[in-house]
Amino acid sequence: MEQQRMIFPSTKKMCTYDVFLSFRGEDTRYGFTGHLYNALHQRGINTFMDDEEIKRGEQISPTLFKAIQESRIAIIVFSKTYASSKWCLQELVKIVECFKAKELVIFPVFYNVDPSEVRNQKTSYGEQLAKYEEKMKEEVQSWRLALHETASLAGWHFRDGYEYEYEFIKRIGDTVCSTSVPNLSHVEDYAVGLEPRVSKILYRMQMSDPNVVMIGICGVAGIGKTTLARAVYDSIGQQFEGLCFLCNVREYSTKYGLAYLQQVILSDMVGENINLRNEIDGISILIRKLQSKRILLILDDVDKLDQLKNLAGAPSWFGCGSRIIITTRHKDILAAHGVGNIYDVPIFDYHEALHFLSAVASKIPNPEGVWDRAISYARGLPLVLKVIASDLFEKSTDEWEISLDRYEKVRNEGTQSIFEVSYNSLNECEKRIFIDIACFFNRETFSYVKEILSACGFYTKYGFDRLKDRSLISITPSGRLLVHDHIIGMAMNIVHQESPMNPCKRSRLWLPEDVLQVLDENANMRSLVSIDFTDCMFLREVPDMSAAPNLMTLYLDNCINITKIHDSVGFLDNLEELTATGCTSLETIPVAFELSSLRVLSFSECSKLTRFPEILCKIENLQHINLCQTAIEELPFSIGNVTGLEVLTLMDCTRLDKLPSSIFTLPRLQEIQADSCKGFGISTEFEEDNGPLNFTVCPNKIHLHLSSCNLTDEHLFICLSGFANVVHLDISYSNFTVLPPCIKQCINLKALVLTNCMQLQEISAIPQNLREIDASNCTSLTSQSQSVLLSQAYHETGEKTVMLPGSSIPEWFDHSSSERSISFYARKRFPRICVCVVFGMSENLPHHFLVRLCLTINGHKTILSPCSSWSILKEHVWQFDLRSIINNHNLTQTWLEHGWNHVEVSCIDCEDEHLMAQAVHGMRRMAIVKWYGVHVYRQENRMEDISYSQVPKFYKNDHDERFNVDNYPLSKRLCR
Repeated sequence: MEQQRMIFPSTKKMCTYDVFLSFRGEDTRYGFTGHLYNALHQRGINTFMDDEEIKRGEQISPTLFKAIQESRIAIIVFSKTYASSKWCLQELVKIVECFKAKELVIFPVFYNVDPSEVRNQKTSYGEQLAKYEEKMKEEVQSWRLALHETASLAGWHFRDGYEYEYEFIKRIGDTVCSTSVPNLSHVEDYAVGLEPRVSKILYRMQMSDPNVVMIGICGVAGIGKTTLARAVYDSIGQQFEGLCFLCNVREYSTKYGLAYLQQVILSDMVGENINLRNEIDGISILIRKLQSKRILLILDDVDKLDQLKNLAGAPSWFGCGSRIIITTRHKDILAAHGVGNIYDVPIFDYHEALHFLSAVASKIPNPEGVWDRAISYARGLPLVLKVIASDLFEKSTDEWEISLDRYEKVRNEGTQSIFEVSYNSLNECEKRIFIDIACFFNRETFSYVKEILSACGFYTKYGFDRLKDRSLISITPSGRLLVHDHIIGMAMNIVHQESPMNPCKRSRLWLPEDVLQVLDENANMRSLVSIDFTDCMFLREVPDMSAAPNLMTLYLDNCINITKIHDSVGFLDNLEELTATGCTSLETIPVAFELSSLRVLSFSECSKLTRFPEILCKIENLQHINLCQTAIEELPFSIGNVTGLEVLTLMDCTRLDKLPSSIFTLPRLQEIQADSCKGFGISTEFEEDNGPLNFTVCPNKIHLHLSSCNLTDEHLFICLSGFANVVHLDISYSNFTVLPPCIKQCINLKALVLTNCMQLQEISAIPQNLREIDASNCTSLTSQSQSVLLSQAYHETGEKTVMLPGSSIPEWFDHSSSERSISFYARKRFPRICVCVVFGMSENLPHHFLVRLCLTINGHKTILSPCSSWSILKEHVWQFDLRSIINNHNLTQTWLEHGWNHVEVSCIDCEDEHLMAQAVHGMRRMAIVKWYGVHVYRQENRMEDISYSQVPKFYKNDHDERFNVDNYPLSKRLCR
């Protein structure tokens, strides 16, 4: 790239994005621009790339204008048809406007177009602008000027065949990184002393040294270690190939384990979600994935040597030029790990502390000696200064001296005692809210905590505001509550002092050993309303809970060593939520539930659980029961008492082969997810042997997911009879041979999935409203059944889509082609047409392929569908109503209402999903389209408005002076 004078955005401007990408979606979204976005994202460059659904209507979206204004750099990808898009040109004008105001930098990319073509609007750019000239003369003039100005700037020119695209993209990324301006303004709501401290750390990091450098940032709690590390991370992060800021190592290693933290590093650095069995496996994978990458890794709040050994064991783990920053209170840990390059964070000097106080509490005047006393008590620690200043901020001048006297009394007792002075100034409601947040809800979302505490009767809005004003809590930009660990320690100490020797008398419990002691002693727990044992490794069983009749929530998720839940839990009248997801050792739960208040119930992934309890009362508020991946063998008839049930999840219950007939009586049931169950029969409780099966037909419109349930003909008949109002039915991978005639009575059925029902032979009837049928790999279907699915009579009744084995276009189609696409001419309105595509096989092996459906009108290509994924064992036919697919696409910009339009339909291979498909399905084989066919529905179209060859000569000039021979494909123009 040529050198140019860089005009950086004002440092006062708050930039949400590092880069804004302006591009023509149809040209480069799924190719060059998509790859550029991914490359920038991998380097930690916050990049805005618009969603293709964002551009609707005639004018550019305010969302895009806002994104441009909040970006530091604009990269404009000039491609072949960039100037044909009014939205792109409106974007460009806005970008130039911000450039002239010195609010952003412009980098043009000329992708397979010559810069002079853009600058001077020659050839295709001139032709594209000319189309708008007559109606939008003034606007076109501003577009021409913007094109000229941006194309005159230094940029990059890419031409196919001259260099590798990935190398070209890397050069763009390097330039973006080198021209980015460090932004420290958002790191913290103060920045006193930040820049000189960051500069000293950067000097120690020796950025020009090609070796791997580890540096420690050391200091006491509350001195600002994390803030400094975040500032360094933000200022230099874009210079690295991989980035990870691993916060709260001390807390998260205890809670989730070191293998989890290794997974976070891999996810952030290389974008891979790898499940690690243990930290030993994690070390080898970390080394293999990161040894050749230049990375920046921040390990924040390290307190044990084994954390360093498992997360950043040696410089040789990482690529040349990598930098590892470790924040800790323990200098001896750094020494033991061989980290001698240590920055000791200094406390605030007097002038820094005074500056900081004036920033935090700017509205407070500084009477003689008030700030001096506050600075003296804080001992140069930013966190303590902030708490003291926030406390004084709300008080009158008469109260300042009283508060300062209280701080003076505890000045020698440590920082936690200073925090207690601020805490003691809260009212009782505010104290309770604060203690709950500090002990239980740190880093939880604000909305979640607000909902819980409001349900407990607290007036949360005022309480949260007061705690924020006192600097006891903060809320992150992502909406999570944050409490400094030093303040958490103070809150927990307050609770501990309620009864130092007896946990039973404390108001709150969070340590597993304390909770277990209280439960074992079966103390009076009438005031206990919530227990959260999530991820507890100590819990072996839930004991008798009858002493806690007011318990509302019991969370046992991922307690992998729990084996039993006491029967008393099944009779807690006030219990609303019971979740035990991932309790892989759980075998025994209550024999019965009399839980009329229950709203949430999950035993998902309890792989040893074989029995579900009897339901002894009506449960009206329980909407979802999740029993996924359990060993449950049957559900009781009393499941019919869960009258509020809407969703029943039974996926991968490999021992469950039938449901009670009471399932049909549930008045609100909307969905059953039972994929991969042993079977899906209906038990015949209370029926005489060999007597007729009588049951109530479920009145609800329901979605049934019964894939891989070994459905037999009998099972399917009962299912369709009992769930006659089914809307979506997935019965793929099953063993039935006939789709029973009673399916015709399922008048609400819209989608039917029969994939890989290889024994299915006969389909004699189809519900009239059925729109989608996927019969992929139903290789035993009779020719008569295939004819039913592909019949003209079926497809002309409405918008239909069918996929099934087949090798030819049905005879009733009007036109076919064995080329790469099929085309026709149409005028007036877009016709209603049925399209048929025949997919072939290149060899006698399973083919997994991914295709997109494309529609090209007068040379303008539109992607009509996301990537469709199919695995087929033989030739298949895909038949669908084209207009139903284009309903969500605006064709007004490309369709000529008063002339002939050239329409081309094609299937293109999804090259950008290649690697993903290969990872899931193994070697991928390209789709081979053998034939295309089209049929025009006569009842909705006039055939004189359709032509499958060239436009009839006597129509060429009818009605429309805008009809242009250039709309013809090249082959047709040459024929003329």
